[in-house]
Amino acid sequence: MNGLTVRETGKGKGVFAGRDFRKGEEIMEFRGNLITFDELPKPYNMDDDHYVQIGPNLLMGPSGGLDDLFNHSCEPNSYLRITGRKAVLIALRDMGKGEEITWDYSLSMNKESSWYKMTCRCGSRNCRKVISDFSRLPDDVKNRYIRLGVVPEYVLKEAKIVKKASR
Repeated sequence: MNGLTVRETGKGKGVFAGRDFRKGEEIMEFRGNLITFDELPKPYNMDDDHYVQIGPNLLMGPSGGLDDLFNHSCEPNSYLRITGRKAVLIALRDMGKGEEITWDYSLSMNKESSWYKMTCRCGSRNCRKVISDFSRLPDDVKNRYIRLGVVPEYVLKEAKIVKKASR
């Protein structure tokens, strides 16, 4: 499974490093059918429906594979690199074998996802308590992600427009 294992976390299943990963290394490409926001299942279950925004009005649905099981963290060790219609999980820092691999779900969500709010249970010391779209992140968190170069272009474009409008 490409150096990945699945284990129970006490909050459900999670994906763990079955080997060491180096910063910048590809961990896994996400797979799933592509849909628009209008095509989301209704009612939408935020806890169980595994859709990931990968474009301004484009979502990748659940694949039934490991990519559906990566958990959110407000202090992630990976990020989702989105290029066109492709989404690849990348190590944000070095990770050791046995470490749970997490990413910040807010990074891929623009204002199209502003309706999405989920209680965060990541347990990190900087937990924000709520997972929502990028525009709702604290400014220091947004700026850190922008400096790291991990914000998808469609989210970054919107963030710059919001930033210019607030001047």
